[in-house]
Amino acid sequence: EFDSGSPISAATVLGSDGTLYVGNASNNFYAIRASTGAQNWSLALTGTISIGAAISPDGTLYVGTSDNKLNAVK
Repeated sequence: EFDSGSPISAATVLGSDGTLYVGNASNNFYAIRASTGAQNWSLALTGTISIGAAISPDGTLYVGTSDNKLNAVK
């Protein structure tokens, strides 16, 4: 279980190493250990995250936000 502090607004994406990636309605994007529910890291973005991220073969995460930005996280 993980409490993001506001509603989850995007689909959760599972990385190949078992990390869950998800955004919430407060513009935060999280990496969460699926096995423990512990937060690995978080990133504050400038727009609402309403769709799930995409993961490239090199591990880069791409997440779109409501302010018309595509964010790349490595």
